Amino acid sequence: MNNIKILAHRILCGLRYSFLLIFPKNLFILNINKWFFMDGDKNFLLTHKLSKDSIVFEVGWYTGVFSDKIIHLFNPYIYIFEPIEEYYDILVAKYKNNSKVKVFHFWLSDKDGVFEISKSNDGTSVFKESSNKESIVLKDIYEFLISEKLDTQIVDLIAINIEWWEYQLLEKLLNTTPNLFRNIQVQFHDFVENAEVKREEIVKRLLDSWYSKWYSFPFVWELFKK
Repeated sequence: MNNIKILAHRILCGLRYSFLLIFPKNLFILNINKWFFMDGDKNFLLTHKLSKDSIVFEVGWYTGVFSDKIIHLFNPYIYIFEPIEEYYDILVAKYKNNSKVKVFHFWLSDKDGVFEISKSNDGTSVFKESSNKESIVLKDIYEFLISEKLDTQIVDLIAINIEWWEYQLLEKLLNTTPNLFRNIQVQFHDFVENAEVKREEIVKRLLDSWYSKWYSFPFVWELFKK
């Protein structure tokens, strides 16, 4: 978008957000408009204190848009997890000459497993019906950390956008390595049963584990800092 279109889009989202405060819909619709009105991609998503020595996990996000920006800003060590073969191949080709980036052909989760998933660009999900399906691999985050000799190191940021598995992944993380991740940036998804309750339970556990809520746009993006 050019600057005029970006400004117009932000104003429109601001008007929608104001309307939804009076006549609320669901949390996602409310917060996605608030996010765009406040230019969340610029003002929240990338405002981390990282360095060239930092370790970053990007779990999801398909073709590495977030990693591209993080590399440009901080040049840290990045571990990218993408189970869809098409996107995995793109990532491998993109970062083949960058020794600080490792790409893995699976998502991190609470346990090892294989699932069939519907592919729909950035709407890939186990819950959506599609004729375009693919089997994906999940790996236990704790076992992965041990195998990569990362179980005693600090991971400065883990960014999670994995279409429902964020709930299981965070439960496992809190049960096994609650002090390993300095910053947790997560997009919870609302298309699972009792999503609001599940999110609230995990947020409470994060706060009880000495994380603080840095910003919060429920079901859009949230950041918790240790």
